[in-house]
Parts: sequence; C-alpha cells; structure tokens
Amino acid sequence: MGGNGDGDGDGDGESGAVTVIVRVRPLLSAEQAHGDVCRSSGNTLVLDEPESPHMRELLRESGSSLLGAQQPLASYTFNFDHVFGTGSSQAEVYERTAQPAVSAVLEGFNATVIAYGMTGAGKTFTMEGATGEREQRGVTPRAFESIFEHIRTCTDPSKRFLVRASYLQIYNESISDLLCPTPERIGLAVREDRLRGLHVEG
Repeated sequence: MGGNGDGDGDGDGESGAVTVIVRVRPLLSAEQAHGDVCRSSGNTLVLDEPESPHMRELLRESGSSLLGAQQPLASYTFNFDHVFGTGSSQAEVYERTAQPAVSAVLEGFNATVIAYGMTGAGKTFTMEGATGEREQRGVTPRAFESIFEHIRTCTDPSKRFLVRASYLQIYNESISDLLCPTPERIGLAVREDRLRGLHVEG
C-alpha cells in the first residue's frame, strides 16, 4: 500500500512524500508446500526462491550440485519505507499508513491511500477488514472514525465541515460505483473539464 499526504517515509506527517509500505499476509498451505519463504524485518523484505519441479528437472539434467540443496536457489531483497510482517494488526497498519494521510486531510491537504496487489494478496481485508469483528476493522472504517471524531471534538465555532464520500472499484480497467451497484453504474467514464477537473462521470 502507499500513502501520499503530508507524511514522510516514516509516516510522521512532515514532508509530503510518497511512501510505499508492504504488508505480508500469511502463506497459504499450497504456498508452504511449494516451499515459498518470505521474511521481513523493519523496512526489508526477503523472498526465497524454492526449488520448483521444473527447476529440479533442469538441475538434474545439468548435473548441478544445487539439486536437493537445503538453501534456496536464490534470495531477493527489497527495501521499502516499511514492511508489516504476517503478525501485524489492523490497528498497526492503519496508524502507520493511513492515519498520517487522514490527519493531513483534516489540516487541508490532499492525500491518497492506495492498496495495490494481485488477487488474494489481502487488499480487501486491509482496506475493509472483517465484518462483525471490531478489532479487525480495516483502513476505511478506521479513517471514517478518525474524521468524525475530529469533527465531534472540534471546539472552533468558526469551522464548518462537509463530508462527502464515493466508493469506487477499478477492476480490469473498468470503474464501478460500489455504493450503487446497478448495471448503469458499471463501466463509468473518467472525464476532465475546467470546472471539476479530473472526475468520474455521474
């Protein structure tokens, strides 16, 4: 996921930089059986490439000493602004990623939080959470709570708040309105004009 608001790489809300943060979900049983290994610490992610059946056949044909080796065939190291391991909580993820962006919005800045990943990577769980489990609330409900709590506790009589929300999905390059999931609200067009700027039609 990435956050962009008034926050730096450490998420402390000072420089306005783009931050890139990775959350590692627990491995599925099939992935564990395949030998996949993903290790994380701080801002570092290490992926170990296991010995696949195809690779095993190539090693056998070449007579390589790597055949049956205990260590992975290769390891790849990636550095990000932060990496959340498989044991990270929803609260930890929100506080480190989206909360600085929400705070920036409440101070008048533009901010964006994007969850990006392949199908099954955990985007929906991270952004929405699990239904009916308060501790498993995702980024979106926690952001709403932060915004309305800020409004509720604001003591400045000169301030007025207008909250508007849209809930869109981009899937296979098609934009859909998730607040009104009817056929006419699927495949929406992106427009741009001088008055509204870049916007989704309708």
